[in-house]
Amino acid sequence: MKFTLLLLLGACFASASRRESVFRSGREYAYVYDGQVLTGIPGSSQQYSGVRIRATVRLQFTSASQVQCQLEGVQVRRLNEKVVQGEPTQQLPLEIFQDLQQEQQQVISQELQRPFQISYEDGIVKQLQTEQDDPYWSVNIKKGVLSVFQVNLQQYRALDEDNRSSWDAWFTNIRRQSTQNRNVYKVMEDGVSGDCETLYQVGSYPYSYSQYASQNVINVTKVRNYRNCLEQPLFQQSIYTAVRCDSCNYDQQQPLLRSGTQARYNISSQGQNGNVIESAVVESQHVFTPYSEQGGSAVTYINQCVRIQGANQNGAPIPAPTNPQIHQENLRMIIPKREEVAKNPEWQPRPSTPSEIVAKKQQVGQLLSQITAELDQGVPVEAPKYIAALLRSLRQSSTEQLAAIWQQYCQQGSAPTIQQGQRQQRYGQQGQGQQSYGQQDQRQQKQRHQGRKQQHHQEYEQQGWRQQLNDQQSQRARQVLFDVLPLVSNGAIVDWVATAIKRGQLADREAAQVLSGLAFSPLPNLSMADQLLALYQNLPASYSPIVRRSCLLSAGALINASCTWHPYPSQRPYARDQGCTETRLNKYVQQLQALYNQGQNRDEKILVLKAFGNAGIEGSFPWLKKVIQDKQQPQELRVVAVNALRNLVGSIPNRINDVCLTVYFDGEEPTELRLAAFRIFIGQSPSRTALQLVAQSLRREQDLEVGSYVYSYLITVANASHPCYRTLARRAQFALRFCRPYNPGFQYSKAMHYSKYYNDLKIGFAQGIHKVNSPYSLLPRSLAARYDLAMFGFSTNLFEVGFRAEGLQSILEAIFAPKQTAFNIIKKTFKDALQSPRHSARGARHYQQREGPVNQNIVQEQERIKEHLKLQGCQSERLNGQVYYRVNEREVAYYTLDPLSVRQLLTDYFDLQQIQSEQGMPVDYVRSFVNADATYQMPTCIGLPLTLNLTAITAVRIEGQIKAKTTPAGSLIPDVISIEASLTPRIAFEKTYRMGCDGVLFTASAAAKLRVSSGQAIRGNAQYYTKTSQLTAQIHAPQQEVTLVGATAVPMTCWRDVPGQPSQPAQEQCIEIAGQEVNVPQQRRYRYGGEGLGVEFEIFAQYVNRTGAPFAPFHPLVGKQNLQVKVRPAGNAAQAYQITFEYRRQQVSEINEPLSVKISPVPGRQQGGGSVAGGSPPYTEQQQDGASEGGFWSYFGFGGQEEEESSKIGYSSPAYGPQPAGPYERTQILFAVQSQGGSQPRQAKVSLAYTRDQESQRSKVSAHVIVPTPIPGVVEYPWRACVDGQVSYPRLPDNVAIAQVPQSQKVVDAGVTVAWGRQCSNPQIAIKALAGKGSGQIQQESEQIQQLREQCQGNPQGQPASAPQHQQTYRNKYARQSGGQAADWANPSSRAQNITYERAVACERLRQEAARLQQWDVLIQYQQLPYWFRAAISSAYRYAKYQQYSRLSVEDIDVNNQPNKIRIQATSIGSPNQPQIAVRCQTPTEISTFQSIPLPFALPTVSLTTPIVEATLQQASGGKLPAVCKVQGGTVKTYDGIASKLPKAPCDVLLSKDCSPRESFMVILESNKANDQIGIRIALKKKVNIQLTPQGKSAEIIVNGAKKAVPPSGELKIREAESPSSPIIATVRKTANLYVISCQELGLSVQTDLATVKVQNNPAVYRGKTCGLCGNMNGQTKDDLEGPRKERYDNPEHFAYSYLIPSSRCPAEMIESLKSNKQIKAKVPACKPIFRNKKETREYRGQQEICFSLRPVRQCPAACKKVGIQREQLPYHCLPANAVSTKQMDADINKRPLKELITKPEHMRKEVEYPEDCQI
Repeated sequence: MKFTLLLLLGACFASASRRESVFRSGREYAYVYDGQVLTGIPGSSQQYSGVRIRATVRLQFTSASQVQCQLEGVQVRRLNEKVVQGEPTQQLPLEIFQDLQQEQQQVISQELQRPFQISYEDGIVKQLQTEQDDPYWSVNIKKGVLSVFQVNLQQYRALDEDNRSSWDAWFTNIRRQSTQNRNVYKVMEDGVSGDCETLYQVGSYPYSYSQYASQNVINVTKVRNYRNCLEQPLFQQSIYTAVRCDSCNYDQQQPLLRSGTQARYNISSQGQNGNVIESAVVESQHVFTPYSEQGGSAVTYINQCVRIQGANQNGAPIPAPTNPQIHQENLRMIIPKREEVAKNPEWQPRPSTPSEIVAKKQQVGQLLSQITAELDQGVPVEAPKYIAALLRSLRQSSTEQLAAIWQQYCQQGSAPTIQQGQRQQRYGQQGQGQQSYGQQDQRQQKQRHQGRKQQHHQEYEQQGWRQQLNDQQSQRARQVLFDVLPLVSNGAIVDWVATAIKRGQLADREAAQVLSGLAFSPLPNLSMADQLLALYQNLPASYSPIVRRSCLLSAGALINASCTWHPYPSQRPYARDQGCTETRLNKYVQQLQALYNQGQNRDEKILVLKAFGNAGIEGSFPWLKKVIQDKQQPQELRVVAVNALRNLVGSIPNRINDVCLTVYFDGEEPTELRLAAFRIFIGQSPSRTALQLVAQSLRREQDLEVGSYVYSYLITVANASHPCYRTLARRAQFALRFCRPYNPGFQYSKAMHYSKYYNDLKIGFAQGIHKVNSPYSLLPRSLAARYDLAMFGFSTNLFEVGFRAEGLQSILEAIFAPKQTAFNIIKKTFKDALQSPRHSARGARHYQQREGPVNQNIVQEQERIKEHLKLQGCQSERLNGQVYYRVNEREVAYYTLDPLSVRQLLTDYFDLQQIQSEQGMPVDYVRSFVNADATYQMPTCIGLPLTLNLTAITAVRIEGQIKAKTTPAGSLIPDVISIEASLTPRIAFEKTYRMGCDGVLFTASAAAKLRVSSGQAIRGNAQYYTKTSQLTAQIHAPQQEVTLVGATAVPMTCWRDVPGQPSQPAQEQCIEIAGQEVNVPQQRRYRYGGEGLGVEFEIFAQYVNRTGAPFAPFHPLVGKQNLQVKVRPAGNAAQAYQITFEYRRQQVSEINEPLSVKISPVPGRQQGGGSVAGGSPPYTEQQQDGASEGGFWSYFGFGGQEEEESSKIGYSSPAYGPQPAGPYERTQILFAVQSQGGSQPRQAKVSLAYTRDQESQRSKVSAHVIVPTPIPGVVEYPWRACVDGQVSYPRLPDNVAIAQVPQSQKVVDAGVTVAWGRQCSNPQIAIKALAGKGSGQIQQESEQIQQLREQCQGNPQGQPASAPQHQQTYRNKYARQSGGQAADWANPSSRAQNITYERAVACERLRQEAARLQQWDVLIQYQQLPYWFRAAISSAYRYAKYQQYSRLSVEDIDVNNQPNKIRIQATSIGSPNQPQIAVRCQTPTEISTFQSIPLPFALPTVSLTTPIVEATLQQASGGKLPAVCKVQGGTVKTYDGIASKLPKAPCDVLLSKDCSPRESFMVILESNKANDQIGIRIALKKKVNIQLTPQGKSAEIIVNGAKKAVPPSGELKIREAESPSSPIIATVRKTANLYVISCQELGLSVQTDLATVKVQNNPAVYRGKTCGLCGNMNGQTKDDLEGPRKERYDNPEHFAYSYLIPSSRCPAEMIESLKSNKQIKAKVPACKPIFRNKKETREYRGQQEICFSLRPVRQCPAACKKVGIQREQLPYHCLPANAVSTKQMDADINKRPLKELITKPEHMRKEVEYPEDCQI
């Protein structure tokens, strides 16, 4: 009996100890689970942050496949310290981990121990069921535990032998493989990280390896490929949208985040009967390398271990979930839904209790106190950290908590601060008429604005909630909240703002600030967009424009962000709002279309179009296309509509291309519209064929603006290195093969692209500048700057800022008026626009009084000419436009540029009365900017999401005061303008990279934090003296050490605890990583300045570098980095530094007249003195600089050897033309710096001067630096440096025959001297350069010159290549008319006006070729050069030889050249398209010859016909600057380069006229057929009429009917009146038989020798505003043949007849007869009637009003005449003259019918006349 009992007992023990080989029903299996996560920066330290999860896993098999599961004994421990023992890839000792807080441990254990249920079959986990209220983070951890048990030994969903991709496997539903076993195979396996490709390797141990003889043990290894997943639950949120570039092949380069997982299993197996996992180890690594490998990497190590603990019969049953939820995603990690995260990212949403609301308010209040305290300090270093904590706290708040915070901190009072009646007028009510914002009187608006500010302040003072903050701190805290609250992504904020607006509790700027911030919501949703649209519709048109714009622009941005598909299919469920249905999007389109149709003015329509652009709804394309193609729409609206397509290029690129290319290829469309279409087209990276088509079209492009813009963009983008532009760059390079070079000049439209990408740092940027010019101004019509950033493998648009404006020409005209001071420019440009109408009228009267009366005879003649020619003038553009700002392709805000808006903007930010008070205007500007806020989450095998977070925040505070005053006070033109400012800008920036595992209640991460801070008080004052154009500024010097800029970068590991209650703040512990244990620390210190300057600057850098290189990249992951820039007072410290700037313009008698470097004295201030005690005494020059006994050229004569050397190299004095005598005009700029205070003041002066004669034949440039007093450590004695350059340029006059042009002489002399020391009398360096023709050039040109000479003398051998194409049709006709008569161009007196066009061109080319100089001989002589200077020159010379080694030949044997002399001969060779230069350099020891050096651009050609400065400007501008019109040989060449023929009639012809309303000048050509000479008549400013009538070889000068003669001095000064004190309006100079009439004030110059006439004009003032035979000067050639009525001519001769002027010799009947005989035809604009509204003015109740007819009536264009007259009584609607809408309609009344007036009430009636029809 005992034996039987012992036998049964042994059997039981044996059965219990035997391991199971198959999971069996009714059995329970217990496993020990141990999971570990560590995150650190292993390349810098062994410090890690991590978490350890231990538990017992119970698996109860209730059937063969159904399993009840539960985790028991859950322990969670944390780590944040240096790991001394063990490897992070392995399980570390448990004792180094610390326990969590008791509350956290309890919550985590309680949730993880809740039971769950699975289906487990053949090693595959299916049908996971948990409790429905089980938190998602708890479910994810359980999935991580279950993923260890996922072993696919049956090869389900295996990839076939051809290894087809996972996509093929998915769509073909790969079957289960055959029973043939493979040791290595691939399958698609579901797991926590997604449905990814998994590689298996199966190996069986031999029989002896098994622990028990009755079973086998197999070893399984599997590796997951995360780069080949079908479904991967990723999540990302960001205030910016970043995209991967199509051109970036990320498979061929190392990705930023590399992830890998492998698992090893020991499995007891019974073959096909089943398996039991004995043990398993899962290892994962996630490596984040933001820069290069040397820049460091953050690594997350994951280790999971399970081992079987026992297998027994089912014990206590594990309960099934009572409220089960089946997880359809199976093991894939749960990412919270978009809506849940938007409401509350860390807690499931639930209402807050009153106690939680109070706690949250206290928490926010404490953070605000910390922020304001930091902002009050010197440098707010910690402010960004607290702002980030505030944002995090607000995002964790419920709606109830946010409402309480808004009520307490953001509203200025519970009661309305605007009276009920005023609020109704401003906000409006339903069912009542809404008064327009523009209809309110400006004075009443200002009073209400001031009263509203005072009431706000009173309410603000009465608030009782400021317990911790004073009034100023409360206002700063309020501004911070307005910046942060929109990023919470809670739609209730819109409702709160709307309520506050209705109650008047928010200022306009504050409301706009909050509403604009909603566009950057990291979790956008359509509900917020709906709320914003509703708010916009409820706001009346009278409300503040900036608030309305913020509403609609943010609504569009939210629609786009919510409804944009993400490029990754795995993110489909989370990247788009589920409400983004096609029906809902179409509803948005209909709403915006209705708002557009309801728009009362152009501004409202523009706003709607910009909202369309932000929204990027595909359904809006047909409507936008209709607006774009409607040519009746204003050009501005069409341009905005084109720009609205920018967010559609990704979804419908082909349709976008069709519209854009149609507009672009239509040459009749406006230039600005075509270029806007091209920019949209090029922005979507077009195909090679499309780009090639555009490039090829440049061959026939007639619009120079379009051609210049497109070609400049293609040529610059072809060199792009930005990842997103590489494909476009390759296509642009190929497309450029099909277009011709198109570079008409810098003054045309340009699009420049520049990009740079750093492969080591994986960071790049792209910059684009887009400039679109106007035909009426040199200033651009629109200008935009765009910046893109490529970082971490993604690209995003950082921002784009630009403007589009009309009417900027007035500013340019003021700037280029030579006799205007800077103050007058500012006053003339801005005063009338920004002040009240009363002041504007007074300013206009003052201007008229200053200009004086006009000459009525001139006025009558101009009116007669206008009447005869039916001259259609040019209307001045009114200042109008917008300045916009875009971020991430979203237009955030824009401001209008009309005068009223500019004035309103200035008054909002500046109180002019307070600025001029004694106390000044206080400045306290506080803003916080969230520059980056991005989160990226991916699953890990342990069930904790790997989170990458980037946060960048900037805190800014500027405080101080500004004062200004004028002397005398209240004067219209004061003598002195003074400004005093004391400002302290404080800026702190913090950027944090973070990577780690987020467990919701805890976060273990590695981080790198970059901090940059700056804060320094700036005190100073400035005075501008209007009479002397002198500007003086004084800047106070620091009196103690100050850190200007401080930057630190620190890597660290962090552990963050989130308490169990949402109201409690999170606690974070971060430990810095010094990095010195692995890497080499480096230090650098640089000091500049010292006792000589009175201040010392220091740059200190301390960083960690792995390689030990002295200048390593700034890598924050390597170790601690520190950079500081400090300034401190040095010995003999100064209290302040005074800077003086003065501009002088004067006449001197000699070109070498010494410079005066004394600062002009000003009233009330001693010379050289200052406001700080201890200023230096006035400095008096003892000897003028640049003066020497031998004159300027004596600098080059160091002895007789120089003269001998000069004769050897062929130097000669200028051989052609007389040397000009005085007077000379000198322009001088003086710049002085002087210290004030200290024992020894310092002083330095810089003088820049340019002296020239009237014809620029002789000029001198001087730059002098004078230090009159010793400066310790810098100069020990009074010191000066002088650079003087002089050019003797005997320019070839227009009336000189070609036979007199020198062929071989070097006729242009230039010289430069450089001297320094006590005096400048003995130069150390002297350079003399002579320009001429070398022997090679003379020989090369001999045949070409001879051929041109034959063509010029009437025996052409072929048509000249330079003749315009449109001249081909009538060349023969001209030849027949001229009778083939040849002109002797060797004798200027025999020129005939009837010379043929071909011969005129040939003669001009002959003249240019003969006068061209291509060789420079440069002789450099030096002595007593310092060592550093010689070393620098020697290094540069060696570098040049190395760079051009293949083109270099050197002679250095038996070379014995003169010492201290260098001779350089440079010859320009090659073609204009491929410029090259040959250089021969002769030094004392060798002779170096460089052959055919290619140049990036053509050097300016030196020609005797054009000064070198003018030639350089012409080359840069394509020959358009300065604008020159020339009459020669009966041919007229317009300003823009088109040639036409003078009419063969004894009639005067209008050559050029200012056709703007000013009519400032007019030039008439008087024909005298008796002797084939030309007379001219010039009218200036309607005051002076100058007439030159040929009298033999000279001319008779008549000024206002009185004969004048040029005095012996050679210059006749013509004044506005007979008084000697009257201003000079023009001068007449005579040299030989050449007359030059100049009007500097107008920028006009007319030259004539009575056979030729040249008119030179200033395009900066008159671009697009001239008419006459010289053209319109708009830079375009396509419309140069435009008649006085804007008609177009194909025949240039017909064009010339259109400007004939009747006179006594040529009556009007003769002109009409000539035109009839010539059968002149023109493309006259169609004289179809147009419908426009009528306008009247009236005074009503003391207020000026403008009245518009309610309906438009028939009118005729300006070039047409009326046929029949009808009369009718029209109703009118009247508006205040100063209202915004009134001015807008007044500007549009001549452009379009005013449809918005149809429904307006009638105020008056008046009888009007209108034509029945119109005809030519």
